[in-house]
Amino acid sequence: MPPETIPDLLSARARASPDAPAFLSAGAAGTWQPVTWREFAADVDRLSGALHRAGVTLGTRVGIVARTSVDWERAQMAALAVGALVVGIDPNYPAETLARVLESTAPEVLFVDDEATVARLPPAAHARLVLAFRGADGGVARSLAAFTGDGHRNEPPEQRPVGDTDAIVAFSSGTTEFPKPIVYTHRQVLLAVEAILASFAEIDGSSRLACWLPLANLFQRIINFCAMARGASSYVVPDPREVVEHLGTIRPHVFIGVPRFFEKVQAGIAERIGGDGWFMAAVAHWAIDQGRMGASGKRSGVFERLRFGLADRAVLRRVRAVFGGEARYLISGSAPMPVWLLEWFDAIGLPVFEAYGISECIVPIAMNRPGARRLGTVGQPMATNDVRLGADGEVLVRGPGVFKGYMGSGSGSRPNADGFWATGDLGEVTPEGYLRLTGRKSDTFKTSGGRWVVPARVEASLRRTPYVEHAVVLRAGADAVVAIINVDLARLRGAPAAPEVALSAAERERVVRDAAAALADVPAHARPTGFLVVTTPFSTTAGDLTTNLKLRRAAIAARFAPDLERLLAIPAPAVLVA
Repeated sequence: MPPETIPDLLSARARASPDAPAFLSAGAAGTWQPVTWREFAADVDRLSGALHRAGVTLGTRVGIVARTSVDWERAQMAALAVGALVVGIDPNYPAETLARVLESTAPEVLFVDDEATVARLPPAAHARLVLAFRGADGGVARSLAAFTGDGHRNEPPEQRPVGDTDAIVAFSSGTTEFPKPIVYTHRQVLLAVEAILASFAEIDGSSRLACWLPLANLFQRIINFCAMARGASSYVVPDPREVVEHLGTIRPHVFIGVPRFFEKVQAGIAERIGGDGWFMAAVAHWAIDQGRMGASGKRSGVFERLRFGLADRAVLRRVRAVFGGEARYLISGSAPMPVWLLEWFDAIGLPVFEAYGISECIVPIAMNRPGARRLGTVGQPMATNDVRLGADGEVLVRGPGVFKGYMGSGSGSRPNADGFWATGDLGEVTPEGYLRLTGRKSDTFKTSGGRWVVPARVEASLRRTPYVEHAVVLRAGADAVVAIINVDLARLRGAPAAPEVALSAAERERVVRDAAAALADVPAHARPTGFLVVTTPFSTTAGDLTTNLKLRRAAIAARFAPDLERLLAIPAPAVLVA
């Protein structure tokens, strides 16, 4: 029988491959500590029994405010086993956002990393039971070890979850306002798992995956459920900044990420190539050109194949080793990737499969997949989704994976009468049925000359400069197009740099010169005439980025509004350092 609930998925996996590694945590000297499916299921059973004895039952709201860890997964699965509703909350939310999401979901039970996490929570958010993954009893939180180790016999709950029981709460991206809570049932979660695995049949019990994105993020959570369904092993990296250094020992077969991560990997490799001297740099560029020819289908003759074989052995294989050397493909979500970056990864032999989803639909709306992939598109719509374009090109989606409405909101926050949800994304469909995203409806604007500016396209061009971390293109004043450029000082200067050291006149000129070169192919009407250079990194804690690293444009524009006003007073081409 197919599983009806998420706990059924775990039970089936523990029976099918009890001694296979489920999760592995980083240990000392590059080692990994495994937990088998049998052990994981037993841990979940003990914790679910303790939760049941503490009064957690069908419909109880259980929040998890913690970084990515095996404990996070244990807490989630134990809460689901007794029918609780699991609210995943990113601990890196800014204080105001953290307070708002806790207020909107009102969890009765909270799992936290430690007492330091509790200290960040507003007093009003303290639940009747707070359990800490680390630390001893004595503060607001109880020790999880003591809570589960009381020796009592587990009694089965009176009511168990079924397919239509509410299972998890995800949050809207929060790019324009505070994140809103979205409820999904067990049946909807399993629908998403089934849809994804139908597209990637190669994921099986021998697969290794890296679990490194925040588990409050719907993307990573669903991928972990997919691993459970197939028996794949997940290597858990609590600090996302350390994932690259762990890839050599994880050697993942499939790797999921977000576009900004892949951009930074490419920039790091390009920087390393440039530092190897002119001869080695020339060899590396030649090898990547050979890979690019092969990826485009031009490697048909004997000599072309020989050249590619030499390039692969000499260079490309070593470049792929950044991902551990055994990756079959990469999967990217959260935002479109620029085509030049997709072509670069194709050239080194690691194709990136772009997927497109929104928080309001638990099933990816569209996905590139093996045998059905087109660069510059987010793939063909998933079978469960009915996707169409509105009169203005907005992407609309309907299907069993679409949410029913934000938690605690009125009818204005629900899909329309015929079940379609307006995504806010603009798109077009190719003759072959592939969906191409062209921008955010709320971000695009028209100049006084009647020409449209799509900021995402301009920003993608600016980010090709290795030291540009983020770029935000805005309309300022009556008709000006300006760009906020967030630079990495260490990369700009080629050495570690103290942020308090101001940019020199030569460095400011270089930023403007490099920006102009990056924008050479951008239509003249869309090119910024002023640049605000920001040297402090954008972050989630400062409110500049969402938890999946999307820009919070309105927040950034408001933060730098006085600087933008000063920028407009400078004759073009203008540059100002914030």
